[in-house]
Amino acid sequence: MRPTYVARKYLRSWFLVDLTVVVTDWVLLVSSGLDDMEILRVLRLGGLLRVLRLLRIFKVADRSSIVRLKEAILNDHNKAVSSVLQLLFVVVMINHYVGCGWFAVGQVEGFDKSWVSEHLTAEAVPVSRGPGENPDQQVLSQYLTSVHWAVTQFTPAAMDVVPVNPAERMYAIVVIFSGLVMFSSFVSSMTSAMDLINKLNFEQRQKSTALRQYIKENRVSLELLFCIQNYQRSTRALERKKLHEADVAAFKNLPEDLLQRLHTEVYGPVIAAHPLFGHLHGKEDTILMGICHLAMSECSLVIGEELFRYGVRGSKMYFIVSGTLAYFFGYSEKIPKLCSAGRWMCEPVLWCKWEHRGRLTVATTQNLRMLAEQNISSLRGEFMALNAAEFHQIISQSHLLSYMQAYARIFTAMAVKESGGAADVDDLWGSVQQVSICLHRAFGFGEEAEAVRRFKMLPFGLS
Repeated sequence: MRPTYVARKYLRSWFLVDLTVVVTDWVLLVSSGLDDMEILRVLRLGGLLRVLRLLRIFKVADRSSIVRLKEAILNDHNKAVSSVLQLLFVVVMINHYVGCGWFAVGQVEGFDKSWVSEHLTAEAVPVSRGPGENPDQQVLSQYLTSVHWAVTQFTPAAMDVVPVNPAERMYAIVVIFSGLVMFSSFVSSMTSAMDLINKLNFEQRQKSTALRQYIKENRVSLELLFCIQNYQRSTRALERKKLHEADVAAFKNLPEDLLQRLHTEVYGPVIAAHPLFGHLHGKEDTILMGICHLAMSECSLVIGEELFRYGVRGSKMYFIVSGTLAYFFGYSEKIPKLCSAGRWMCEPVLWCKWEHRGRLTVATTQNLRMLAEQNISSLRGEFMALNAAEFHQIISQSHLLSYMQAYARIFTAMAVKESGGAADVDDLWGSVQQVSICLHRAFGFGEEAEAVRRFKMLPFGLS
């Protein structure tokens, strides 16, 4: 955190608003008398304690519920509704302050008459002379009249309250010119937000209509329909995925050189966490740039979706960027292994013909309960994928081919040996320690350098 930068930004943005609110509050407290101050202090303390009690929500709520709330807030539809409410709140606050200013101008001395004396005083006389005088009602009438006048200055409405002296006319002119700019900007922003809400609602109605039509035409059971609808409702707030390169239209027209640099900066730090690619980063930057540019891609999953299944031919190695994943070995649905950001999987895809030995999905709340685990960082999974075919083509044109082949042989032999057989090697094999040992032996750091050079040139696709 940079305190100086934060302080400067705060002074340029919300400082004046906060200062106005605080000064007004203190002026009212000082002018209200000691007894009233005591009462207000007690009321404020009680309100503060009630607010602090809300912090218990974050203590008793599980992490997944908080994440769901966060994802729901970031939902496009909810953001559009929130923007409309924010605009309405801003308009209400502006009219509040303009109305207060209008009433203050009406109280200025030095003029024969003012709008307050012409309208509010005449209205207040019967109330003040009659039985059961109610000052609060008089104040409310003054406030509502002032705010009503302020609203008419920003909209094509009218009322019987008009300026009757030069100060009031000057204030009215300033407000009208300010309203011309603010009202047009408000209408434009409100229209854009409402158009977005209507578009999102229309798309959602189209999806629901298509689903019901398909279910009806194919006579799918109601039980399955309810399961599908429940899944849709539970994941609707999670549909907003991380922005990928394909979603940015400006990148489609970039020259190849800039794209390569972009891919290197995006993918490079992620795959460099793997000891092998970290070694290439220091020794062969050209190869690593080619891998990032030609062989890497991005993908996202929401809760419940699968990245791969048991028995399917593997073609990519995956690097987890964010989220918590559950890996089930074989056809088992028992206690899974959890994988989090910073881990890689399916590395055997790069070195041999590989069929996935299990199923990988974004961890659900049920998976976490099975492991008594509450540390879930996201209900989505973000990955970077390394295409094995593109990787082989890049490496085959490199002078490091013999070293890579040696690494492949050592990696597969070590995986089979430590797992107890080829059939027991899973998609998660290859920790930092294991990969570092393979790298040390293959690239011949120290005494093994000469042995590595004698490795026979073998094609990729070791079985």
